[in-house]
Amino acid sequence: YPTQIILITKRCLWCKTVEFFLNKKASGLDECLKEIKAEISLLSGYVYRLIKDAEKDIDILKSKIGALIQQLVYQRDVTKLLIKQKVSSTDDHTWTSKMRTYYMTDDNMLDQHNIFKKLFIRCNGKVYYYGYEFYGDIASFIYSRTINTDNLFPQLLKTTIDSNNISNVYGDINTGTTESLKVFAYDLGRPCKVFNEVNANSDVTHMNDSDRLFNWFAGISSIGGFGMLSEKEIKQFGGQISYYATSINYHLNENKNHMIINDKRIALHNNTRIFLVTNKKYVNNDSNDIMSKIVKTIAMSSSNNVSIATTLLSTNG
Repeated sequence: YPTQIILITKRCLWCKTVEFFLNKKASGLDECLKEIKAEISLLSGYVYRLIKDAEKDIDILKSKIGALIQQLVYQRDVTKLLIKQKVSSTDDHTWTSKMRTYYMTDDNMLDQHNIFKKLFIRCNGKVYYYGYEFYGDIASFIYSRTINTDNLFPQLLKTTIDSNNISNVYGDINTGTTESLKVFAYDLGRPCKVFNEVNANSDVTHMNDSDRLFNWFAGISSIGGFGMLSEKEIKQFGGQISYYATSINYHLNENKNHMIINDKRIALHNNTRIFLVTNKKYVNNDSNDIMSKIVKTIAMSSSNNVSIATTLLSTNG
């Protein structure tokens, strides 16, 4: 199976297991934690043996197991936290504030005809349906969900997904801001596109920068993607970005499925969201800048380098 399917299945199983023990009011979380630790050890040992056998082409298999180990490390840390906080109910905020993944079986489906509602994410009392973007073996980025991203993701859900606002996630260089936003999109199953990110399948050499930006926004809008722009683009295209982003925000709030930009009709999917990734908080002193009124700033916390290092060592055996 593709890594995406493996990780989704593991997430659903873990959430179901944790809630089973919480509902039983028993100390089963200790056993759950023990099994997660044993699985991490087992998989790390397997990767080590794969690496030693250099004759085999193990890159894809190693990346799959590595992604699974990283997810298990996250599940281990959250399970530890639940035990430490003495959580004994599925309604406890320590648990409900996490992005939890569920799969509804046919017997429990209220809407038998909509299979796309079977897989969903819960967080802080709200439901978000999975977007079904195909990521395959996610070779394009490292799956790095951590306790740190757990603090970020609920804020993004509230400010951007629920309210259609533009999120400005800012933090020092090497805090993993862009990667964390990619993981956020991945967890929700949504397309994620970074402007100026190299794409071997796209030839845009015949376009000027302004046209490329317009086509990028049109593409993001049409597919319901998460679009990410860096500080460099904000400085380069300031007014143009403000116009496109505020147009998307306005038409989403009006529940429109299309908009007219540059005299062209562009489809607008209701999952479309724009993110600004910067080193410092977005500030525009121009009183005419409409975008500044709908930008919600979120500070990216510093990375736990020790946790990242030990996790990466585990994924390499």
